[in-house]
Amino acid sequence: MRKNQQGFNTVERLLILIIAGLVGFIGWYVYHNKHNSRSTSNIASSTQAAGANKTYTDGSKTYTLSYPSTWTTTKYKPGNAASVAPLLDPMETVFIPANSPAVGSNLSTPNTVGVIIFKSSDTKAILSAYLTGDGTTTPQNLTINGYSAMYQQAISTRFAPTYTDDVYAVTHNDITLLFQFREKQGSDSVGALAFDATGSAADYTALVKSVIFLN
Repeated sequence: MRKNQQGFNTVERLLILIIAGLVGFIGWYVYHNKHNSRSTSNIASSTQAAGANKTYTDGSKTYTLSYPSTWTTTKYKPGNAASVAPLLDPMETVFIPANSPAVGSNLSTPNTVGVIIFKSSDTKAILSAYLTGDGTTTPQNLTINGYSAMYQQAISTRFAPTYTDDVYAVTHNDITLLFQFREKQGSDSVGALAFDATGSAADYTALVKSVIFLN
């Protein structure tokens, strides 16, 4: 009997060891697979995040900006901007948000973000020249990526079309970048269309705050 009991005890111990080993292996296998899955997911997420923005470098290699990959860019002649201060680039860089609303009866003219480069560090004068309308907010002095900057809104409420413009001016080494974006606009009798583009305001602010001067 004792021999049989000892034999059973030995078998039981072996079975316990085998079962414990199997449980341990299964636990390790499940953990390993989950860990690899998370790593793959994190890599994919990082890749997607990296692909969410594009980098724009102006033709004169003065600055770079980061903007959503769904936006497009073009160039416009910036009206009478040269009368405000000398221009480093005679053309205004224009960023067009995805699904940007039309600003007028000519539906091919979308609401945009405009960027003008001035060869001047007189931020206040440049900013005030673009703050049209019957009201403005109190100017805010900012630091963006170590550069001096100012922000102000132009608000027109008395005359059609009513509107709210967000304007930033960022300065470095006697160069000022002026950023303009129309958040809201009312309609008028000569073709202006009402729209609300506040949904793009966060991307606009992120674009401004991504500025890096290259000289």
